[in-house]
Amino acid sequence: MHLDADRRAFEDVPAAGVPGAVSLRLPHREPLFPDSLFGHLAATAVPGVEEWRDGAYRRTVRLPHGHGTVALRPGPAPGREPDGEGRVDCRLVLSDMRDLSAAVGLCRRLLDLDADPLAVDAHLGGDPLLAPLVARAPGRRVPGTADPAEFAVRAVLGQQVSTAAARTLAGRLVRAHGEAVHDPEGGLTHLFPEPAALAEMDPGALAMPRTRRATLLALVSALASGEIDLGPGSDRRLALARLAALPGVGPWTVETIAMRALGDPDAFVATDLGVRLAARALGLPSSPGALTRRAGAWRPWRAYAVQHLWATGDHPINRLPDRLPDRGPPSTAARPAREDTPMTIRAPARRRVNTVVDSPYGPLTLVAEEGRLIGLYMERQRHRPPEESFGERDGRPFGAVEEQLGEYFAGQRTAFDLPLDLRGTPFQRTVWNALLEIPYGETVSYGRLAERIGRPAAARAVGLANGRNPVGIIVPCHRVVGSTGDLTGYGGGVDRKRRLLDFERRGAGQLVLPG
Repeated sequence: MHLDADRRAFEDVPAAGVPGAVSLRLPHREPLFPDSLFGHLAATAVPGVEEWRDGAYRRTVRLPHGHGTVALRPGPAPGREPDGEGRVDCRLVLSDMRDLSAAVGLCRRLLDLDADPLAVDAHLGGDPLLAPLVARAPGRRVPGTADPAEFAVRAVLGQQVSTAAARTLAGRLVRAHGEAVHDPEGGLTHLFPEPAALAEMDPGALAMPRTRRATLLALVSALASGEIDLGPGSDRRLALARLAALPGVGPWTVETIAMRALGDPDAFVATDLGVRLAARALGLPSSPGALTRRAGAWRPWRAYAVQHLWATGDHPINRLPDRLPDRGPPSTAARPAREDTPMTIRAPARRRVNTVVDSPYGPLTLVAEEGRLIGLYMERQRHRPPEESFGERDGRPFGAVEEQLGEYFAGQRTAFDLPLDLRGTPFQRTVWNALLEIPYGETVSYGRLAERIGRPAAARAVGLANGRNPVGIIVPCHRVVGSTGDLTGYGGGVDRKRRLLDFERRGAGQLVLPG
């Protein structure tokens, strides 16, 4: 059964101040857990197309008669509405008011507002291993998409790269091929490019490995021609079969598109690293085959089980970017703080731990604090801190790091998705964050990197900051070379740098020259 956006949802139409603006409230069944729903959309937002502003998720949308922007904000905590029904605050700015109903339907699909959370939670809560997760956050939803074709493109861009890298790649496509729009209420600048526009792009302009370029071009060509139809009313099974037949599209991509773009409540990403790590921590099988068999008990709601599994990790998708006020129980009295009352804030003690793992490049020392990686050092690395600064030996917090490093060295991973705490000067952190955007298998010069951070005259300073990178390999300082392509220096040694680059070029399908 679906909830209708009835007359109550349009009680504030129209909104004053901006032509084509409409404010309304979208009803939904309670409960609704907003943190991972809105957190996922905000953490993966494509610059120019999406943003989190003033406690609301905002994005541009393409509609049957024009375009618009939507702003969606979590409503009051459960029990605050007089009729006991939940609401999501929604503001639309439309270029053509004939698109009002289409825009409302799009927002409902995007936030999965027509789900039946009581039925989902009752079913998943019957599993003794999932029951505590369901009880902790009842009403989790599966975040959808405003445009299935857009999401399919973004799924390919996100293959084996970090969330930040996927956002960067998508943002470049938007700036180069998206349609510019005016946003009078925020910082949105473009519509996401349509498949037909992307099908005509120059493959050489894509900053990604050749194999993934081929996958992306095959996908957008199939979407543009109609060979793959992900729109409403399409044959879901046929669409997924044709997706799976594309070169470079595997089970993770197919199931992710099924879950987010096609709204399949039973889609299951058994090969997803976050799902496998959560399964292992809960005592579930962690191999894709065994986990899929075990997850049969969660049918037909496996996509919702995935949300609970993902939520066990420490990732921005699991939390609202800023805590909204008024999400706790109703207070009976206002208690303003006294300005003359001194307040003492005690900083909690931080526990630093380390472990040593083997690698093809020798032993690697991993250092973490409060669940975030702060160091990865090679043997005899220049600027390696003293051993006594690494804290106590404890390998338990490093499971995800070791697994992702193992996949990288096996040629199965091209980027990392780990919580980092990069400690240095503001300039150093700017350089290190820019390193994360250099694609696997490619290199940039120090001068080019200086230009990318807006400091074209600071190539030497960029080189010094590069040499002080505390998290080698994962933050790929080895991908920076001299202006003529010379390897120049590397904290872990030039021989290791050459071997790392040769290894990545082979993985990216590039020619490796002897040297």
